[in-house]
Amino acid sequence: MRSLRQFSAVNVQRVTFSEGVEQELVNDFYEFLYICSGTGKLKKGGQEVSFEKGDIFFINRMKQYRISANTEIELITSRFTEAGKRVLRGLIDQSSNVIVSLSKAKSPLNLKVRLENNDRALAEKIVFLMLDMNEHPEKNENLFYFQLLSLVAIIERNLSFGENKNLKQSGLKMIDKILKHIHKNIKDPKMLALPFMAETFRMPLHQLPIYFKQEIGISIKGYIGRERLTATAYLLTHTTDTISQICRSFGYSDESHFYKRFKKQYGLSPSDYRQKASR
Repeated sequence: MRSLRQFSAVNVQRVTFSEGVEQELVNDFYEFLYICSGTGKLKKGGQEVSFEKGDIFFINRMKQYRISANTEIELITSRFTEAGKRVLRGLIDQSSNVIVSLSKAKSPLNLKVRLENNDRALAEKIVFLMLDMNEHPEKNENLFYFQLLSLVAIIERNLSFGENKNLKQSGLKMIDKILKHIHKNIKDPKMLALPFMAETFRMPLHQLPIYFKQEIGISIKGYIGRERLTATAYLLTHTTDTISQICRSFGYSDESHFYKRFKKQYGLSPSDYRQKASR
C-alpha cells in the first residue's frame, strides 16, 4: 500500500498508471481524481466501479482505495489538506449556500461522478488550469480555492446523472434540501432542532435521523455538531471576534461545553487553535 506525503494546503499533479498496474493508496488529504485518458476500475469502501475519460472521483481523507488499470491511465489529482478544507468550507458558507458541501459525493451511492458532455469539457478546463497554476503554488493558492468551488458546483449538479439515474431521485433531492437547510441555518439551533426539521420536511420525527444516516453515513446530530465546529474554527482563524462572541453567534449557551466539544474535535482549545494558526 502506498501513502503519499503531506504538502501545502492545495496541490495539483498529473499521475500515470501503466497498463495492468493495481495499486492501493491511502492519503492524508482530500482528493479529486479526474480521469484524462484510459480505462480501469476503482474500488473504495467495498464497492468497485469502472471508469473512463471524463469521470471524477472524490476521495475522503485517510480513506483506502485501489486503482486497477485496464489500459495506461492518465489522471489529474487535485488535493487539499484539512486546512484547505476549512478555507473551502468558509467560502461555501459565504456563498449563501448556492454551493453545498460534497456530502452526497461521499455517499456510497455516488462512488463515481459521470459528467454530462458540456460539464465534462468545463471540468477538464478547470483541472488543467489548476495544473498550470501549480507551477507557482505559492502565488496561486487563493485562486485554487475558487477553481475547486467551481468543480464542486459542477459535481453537485451531476450527481443525479450517469450510473446514479436509477436511484431514488426523491431521496437524493430530499437529502439535498436537508443539507442546504443545515448549512443555511448553521448558527440557529432552533432551526436545526429535530422536531422543527421533521415538521419542515414532513417526515416522522423518528424517521429523520434514520434516513439521514442512511444517506450520509453519520448521525444528523453528529453532522450538525461537526459542521458548527468547522464554522467556528474558520472564524477563529479568519476574524478577530472573541471566543465568547463566536460562542454566542452559534447559540452555545455554555462556553465550557463549547470548549470541550472543540477540543474533542481538534485536539486543541479554541484559544490554542487560534494561536497555532496565527503562527
